[in-house]
Amino acid sequence: DSEELVIPVEKKVTGDVPEGKDQTFTFTMSAAEDNPEGAQMPEPAAAEVTGSGSAEFGEITFEQSGVYSFEIREENGGAPGYSYDGNVWTVTVNVEDNNGILEIADVVYTRAGEIVEGGVAAVFENNYDPAEVSYAPQVVKKITGDETPADRNFYFSLKADEKNSEGAVIRSDKAKVTGAGSTNFGEITFSKAGVYRFLITEDKGSETGYTYDGSQWTLTVTVTDENGALKVSSAVYAKDGTDSSGTEAAEFINRYEAAKPAAAKTGDGMDAGRSAALMAGSAFLIGVVFCIRRKRRGSNR
Repeated sequence: DSEELVIPVEKKVTGDVPEGKDQTFTFTMSAAEDNPEGAQMPEPAAAEVTGSGSAEFGEITFEQSGVYSFEIREENGGAPGYSYDGNVWTVTVNVEDNNGILEIADVVYTRAGEIVEGGVAAVFENNYDPAEVSYAPQVVKKITGDETPADRNFYFSLKADEKNSEGAVIRSDKAKVTGAGSTNFGEITFSKAGVYRFLITEDKGSETGYTYDGSQWTLTVTVTDENGALKVSSAVYAKDGTDSSGTEAAEFINRYEAAKPAAAKTGDGMDAGRSAALMAGSAFLIGVVFCIRRKRRGSNR
């Protein structure tokens, strides 16, 4: 007579595995070297699970009583983004002869040397954690109008859209440009694939002569998972309320107007009176000279 036993294995996967990208995990089972003779292993002594789930090894056939031990391991397939479970499970099977009939009296599961109470399968846990990726939002400052007397500092703010899912960490939400030029915010680190949006604005300053740009830009970053590594597949800047998009940065335009020189001041009332008197006196003298010349001409005839 003989007795059979099937040992199950279970796989648990944590983390955000991309849809349709479940990995297949392979497990092997081997008999302890000091096992008594009388147990026939399945061929092959292996099992596979795709994603989270369970499977069974083939039947082990016992042909005599005794205490048998079997070790179960997970093969490290080296799939990108996955951490593998290196624990070794030991399944101890006590086979008894009950009046010529072999019976399995007890099955004990041990994980890494510790007995698992109530264990009914060898359980392996893998975590999926793709390599992170970062992106630094860009800002461009342009200045129109009059020539500026000196460069001034302009400040900008960055914040995440409230509807964003978890998975993006902003390292710095402030940036500065001195005069016309460009800069970037600190890198945003992404730990999950997805579509993320960020709002970029210019802080209103108080520099004399400057008109500040009150527009808001939306930066949409698309992060994809490519074989266990995250990648920024696109970063699109769009100016809210306009068709302006496709730029490589959020652009802000400030206008500078230099102060106009003050107009020359007119004299007071006394100066105006003196000017009028001088003008009248000049006219009188011109008249006298004209009359004298006419008299001389008349006497000469």
